[in-house]
Amino acid sequence: PNELVERKEIMIDIDEGLRKGPSVVLYGSSGMGKSMVVTTYARKKYYHTTYWCSAAGIGKLAESLRIIMRDEMKLADIDSNSTTAQLYARFRRLLEETSGWLLVIDGVTQVADMIDDESDITLVPKNPKGDILVSTQQSCDRILPEATRLQVEGLTPEQGNVLIKAYKLNI
Repeated sequence: PNELVERKEIMIDIDEGLRKGPSVVLYGSSGMGKSMVVTTYARKKYYHTTYWCSAAGIGKLAESLRIIMRDEMKLADIDSNSTTAQLYARFRRLLEETSGWLLVIDGVTQVADMIDDESDITLVPKNPKGDILVSTQQSCDRILPEATRLQVEGLTPEQGNVLIKAYKLNI
């Protein structure tokens, strides 16, 4: 049902933001549909590779990276003993060396989760060769100072009605 409620304006805004620079931050209150927007955007756009990282909770982002690097990228030297700093540095280097990717960091609850405090290494590359889309309740100024910031508002009454009808029809 969520896919029936399109947010064409925000999709256009994301496209425009990514044309201006490599990163867009979607922010707004809980329950506004930020995750739905990034999911819809990632599905509708063609990227060579899409890396999806959940950041909803302590340690979730590092665990997402560990799974991506070990299972999807087949990097044998990534294991549970890899530190957050090692994961961030390695993943960032991979993003700087390859192109055509979309990195989605969904549900950032604490901007500090995107930085390893001990080494001050950030996950976000300085010169990315792909696009970065972040959903959060915060603005992420510290991590992505040049990112386009887009506030995600609640559904319009019309969009809400479409969603309610879809749920009633069990679509």
